[in-house]
Amino acid sequence: MAAICVGIENDISIEKIAEGIKEFELTQKRMEIKKGINNSIIINDCYNANDESMTAAIEYLGTLKVKRKIVVLGDMLELGAFEKELHEKVGKEIYKNQIDIIMCQGEASKYITNKVKELGMKEVYQFETKEELIEKLKHIIQKDDYILIKASHGMHFEDITEAIENKE
Repeated sequence: MAAICVGIENDISIEKIAEGIKEFELTQKRMEIKKGINNSIIINDCYNANDESMTAAIEYLGTLKVKRKIVVLGDMLELGAFEKELHEKVGKEIYKNQIDIIMCQGEASKYITNKVKELGMKEVYQFETKEELIEKLKHIIQKDDYILIKASHGMHFEDITEAIENKE
């Protein structure tokens, strides 16, 4: 509606407005919903990451009334002196939102897994490589799992999304 109003205010024809809306595409890799293997649902949010966007995505997943919730996280890059503190904050959010499984890859993401273990979370995985993470993830995904994949773009977690996507 806002786009239509702005178009009309700027003397753009309804036809041109409709054409523009029809061709509009959201930025990919930002809370993008995809079908995964074993009838799972992937929430692909690996375009970028900071502590606020990580928290928001985890909180969203936490609100869903689904059988099992898996979070796959990588490093939040370029945090400087706040790296440890902000990754630990994400770990607290995972625990608070009752996520079932956490899988991480990256040096800084170790602060996340250490924090959730300290808080008592049981199913926690830390991987040295994305390939190891992908292999384990493929083996644990069950029917109707919801999987949030999030990391800074430099971590290239779109590779994980592609590896578990249902390509049918």
